[in-house]
Amino acid sequence: MNVNQSSGGPRSRPARLADWCCSHSVTLLRLSLGIVFVWFGLLKFFEGMSPAAELATRTMSIITFDLVPPAVSRPLLALMETLIGVGFLTGRWPRTTLAVFFVQMAGAMSPLVLLPGVIWAHPMGPTLTGQYVIKDVVLVVAGLVVASALRAAPAQRAQPRLRQVLPLRKAAPADQPKAVSEVG
Repeated sequence: MNVNQSSGGPRSRPARLADWCCSHSVTLLRLSLGIVFVWFGLLKFFEGMSPAAELATRTMSIITFDLVPPAVSRPLLALMETLIGVGFLTGRWPRTTLAVFFVQMAGAMSPLVLLPGVIWAHPMGPTLTGQYVIKDVVLVVAGLVVASALRAAPAQRAQPRLRQVLPLRKAAPADQPKAVSEVG
């Protein structure tokens, strides 16, 4: 059977596109997160290149009670973001990547509470810096989608195998006890 056909006949172009999107969207989302984090992380390595570096180091100073000075926190944040990006791009160590990502995102969004004067011009009216921070909600949701796909992956891989095995099993006669592997 042709790849573009199912048992119901030829598949329409929109149906094929929808299938492709379903098959590749999470991977594209993960790669997009990787590009953004590598890009923004690399910018923080260079003084004056990242428009968010001052906000990030100021937030880090507040979170650490001034124990980590900006000269230390900027390169640490740069390294952290770059490694998160590399993790997303390569797909290696996905759980570790996601854990560090969510910790970083909590820190990135903390100015909403820690620095309200920088974030809010008036109630429900964010400054340009505030808008920059608020858009991180989209990144968090993207991370949640990638995380949920990671969680679903083992179950999805197991399903086709179960479909192959289950029809081959024969019911045990009522007078014979079931083997432990057949129970449940």
